Amino acid sequence: MKYFKVENNKVYFMNNENNYIELDQITKEDLLYLINKAFDEDFEYDAYETDKINHQAHNVMYKNIENKFSEFISRKDEIIDEVNNVYKAAIDKYSN
Repeated sequence: MKYFKVENNKVYFMNNENNYIELDQITKEDLLYLINKAFDEDFEYDAYETDKINHQAHNVMYKNIENKFSEFISRKDEIIDEVNNVYKAAIDKYSN
């Protein structure tokens, strides 16, 4: 599912009610929801292209957000491994 889209020179994100909202209306709760979706599901988004986003605030915000989500998604398996290693001792201890 596509969670960020560029349309009509603006950026929109999908909120937890499956509605697209303009990016400058995003809240920290929306970001947490999107991070959870990026972690758990196939997470699609339009690539950042400065010439397709004429809304200046959306341009600046999306450049940073797209960069962070891209990094997060590319490191997802590494993050899972790190978490599993942190709790491996406890898991081993209590699974016997």
